[in-house]
Amino acid sequence: MLSRRSLLAGAAAVAAVPLLTPARAMADAPTTDWVQWLAQRRDHVSLYADDGRGRRLALRPNHQVPMASAYKAIHAATFAGSGISPQRQIKIRDWEAPYLPGLDGGAHPAALTRLNIPNDGRRATDPDQLVPLDWVVQAAIMESDNAAADYLRDLLGVPALRRTAACGGWPNAEMATELGDMLRLWWPGTSEELSARFLSDASFKQAALAKLAELPTPQAQLAWTPTTHRGTALDVAALHRSIATGRIPGRRYLEQLLAGALLPGELGIGFKGGELPGVLNFGLSLRRADGTIATTAVLATGLPLADYLTLHDGQVDYFVQVVLGMLRDPVTWQRVARDVVHA
Repeated sequence: MLSRRSLLAGAAAVAAVPLLTPARAMADAPTTDWVQWLAQRRDHVSLYADDGRGRRLALRPNHQVPMASAYKAIHAATFAGSGISPQRQIKIRDWEAPYLPGLDGGAHPAALTRLNIPNDGRRATDPDQLVPLDWVVQAAIMESDNAAADYLRDLLGVPALRRTAACGGWPNAEMATELGDMLRLWWPGTSEELSARFLSDASFKQAALAKLAELPTPQAQLAWTPTTHRGTALDVAALHRSIATGRIPGRRYLEQLLAGALLPGELGIGFKGGELPGVLNFGLSLRRADGTIATTAVLATGLPLADYLTLHDGQVDYFVQVVLGMLRDPVTWQRVARDVVHA
């Protein structure tokens, strides 16, 4: 959702990070610096990992931290199990109704472009164009489109989302609206109240859109992040395991982004990340041909501004490779265990 240059202009787009890397590059990319990076900031890290073969790592796995877009895996799983046809058509204007341009790191226009939907770099040029719901779910996961997630939240309902999360091992999941959380940067109130006001009050919507010209200071944004919806590393890892094992549906959506990164002996890599000012979160599963399934969640939160700004474009993918590398490579697993978890 929000850029590291202006912080809030690009952070939530982490799901679309440079993860579309050839499999060999993913396997061979350097990971040492990022293990060190985690080790040096271990007071800001929550981690849970299960290699599917009897080994586990845990560092503050039950510590509640801001989730950012990592919780959107719940939306995909709930839709996949809803019985609603993925080919059901909706107007793009309905998808874009809760959209705040620029506060998703360009995720929405990136999704439109990937789907070959004509757009002006912000919105679709024809808001009455019909698209299948399947595309909306893809956008919520692959590009981390906030408007897509909020559309699905309204379509599916919070009770259904919470039931899916609980069945997947994430009890008491907080299902705030992305739109409402963003609006709390400027106005008091709950996420639900502000989102509803934006969608029903034209004058308030215009005032909100006008605020986009001047974002709050980085310090104000970092102070806001801890007030957003929260969860734990254990929540995220459990959800990914439930999806990967088929306990709850959604595997097709989560495994789409990294389908090109599979190595021999691997069947699927499920992934959902999230980013906010001071936060970088990843949940990941790895299904193997031998029938084992590995899962992990690595949540780096409460990062000081200088540390967060070092996560410039072109670096986050290496961080993801460490997360995946823990599940692929015994040496990386041992280094994380020694230098991060048991330091």
